[in-house]
Amino acid sequence: MIPTFKTDRRTRQLAKLLGYAPATPEALAVLSRAIRRQRQLARQRHWAYDLNRHLALIEAIKSERQRRRESDAFAVSKSSIR
Repeated sequence: MIPTFKTDRRTRQLAKLLGYAPATPEALAVLSRAIRRQRQLARQRHWAYDLNRHLALIEAIKSERQRRRESDAFAVSKSSIR
């Protein structure tokens, strides 16, 4: 199980990054759309492009993927115990 302090930290970080904290299943989809938008801004050399936001989105996506892998592995190991 994920400790509460990590969940709270994750929620706060996603809220800062996206403007709101999405529910767990949709977090990866929301982050993917946000990174796609940042890439579009970068290609257009738009004034609103923010390299730090782009890097933070990449890290958040990596973190969410890792979190999903760990929860899937936990579910598999838990089901094999039965």
